[in-house]
Amino acid sequence: MIHKPDPLYFADAMVFGRILLLILCLIGGLGTAFSVNHPDSIFQQAKKDFLLSNYTDALSGFTALASYAEQNRNDTFHMTALAGIGDCHYYMRDKRTALHFYHTGKSLAHSLQDQHREASFDYKISVIFIELMLVDSASHYASRAIAYFRRSKDYVQLSKAQSALADLHLN
Repeated sequence: MIHKPDPLYFADAMVFGRILLLILCLIGGLGTAFSVNHPDSIFQQAKKDFLLSNYTDALSGFTALASYAEQNRNDTFHMTALAGIGDCHYYMRDKRTALHFYHTGKSLAHSLQDQHREASFDYKISVIFIELMLVDSASHYASRAIAYFRRSKDYVQLSKAQSALADLHLN
């Protein structure tokens, strides 16, 4: 005679396992991995707020991410946070503050020899200079971004930078 397992036994084991997982999460053993304060969670929420045009909330999130990144020496998150902070200020029409954060991000990217991010910051800076009608500065930063994006064959970013430079010459 073959012994069949009792289905209630397995149901009880599954319930016990779920209760144990819940207790571990509440105590904090696994809870920190899924914490709202995890940098990926902070970034995702800030990005979501930004895309919904909630720039004040997004700014708070990107600022928290920058603080985390500085404390934990996470340069990738730091550059991402600086770009996000700059973008929030830009869309809140505070271009001078946006420039400050873009220049800070560009300096960090340069020190880390991250040419792609440096070129991305060059592009963002050029857009503001174009809007401020600072032709020489805009041309300088746009040309740097265009040169990098052409070398790296990043045609999406290249077309954006070229379009910005064309806007400068059309106005």
